[in-house]
Amino acid sequence: MEFMMIETIEKLTGSDLNQVLEVWLKGNFDGHPFVDQSVWLHALPQVRQMLTGFTVVVHRNQSGTIDGFLGCEAGNIEGLFVLPASQHQGVGSALLDTVKEQHPSLTLHVYEKNERAVQFYRRANFLMQSRGIDPLTGEADLTMHWQR
Repeated sequence: MEFMMIETIEKLTGSDLNQVLEVWLKGNFDGHPFVDQSVWLHALPQVRQMLTGFTVVVHRNQSGTIDGFLGCEAGNIEGLFVLPASQHQGVGSALLDTVKEQHPSLTLHVYEKNERAVQFYRRANFLMQSRGIDPLTGEADLTMHWQR
């Protein structure tokens, strides 16, 4: 495994914010083909504003570009996204491990249809707590929890 360039950013701004938004958008397009892309495009301005209030853990590739991130607020993982070209290289696991070191417990929501992500979180010892419906998309989602 190559060296992981992980960095915690308290307040995203400028180029870093734009790179994270690009990863978020591409990650949603790739990971959620069952959701119309217009949903993510419409949500982009709100996500931009929300991300400036979260602590974000990013992975930078060898050229220094952000290719993965995890947003976390008060033990709630708001999103973990890795560009498709950087997936299956340990980036998501490294981001998750970093946040696990910072919190005694974590909670997240994941779309039930996103089987790759559900399996990823299960391998990381997250347990399903409940099922629900995401109000943004109307899709079934799972609430998953991890505790040290």
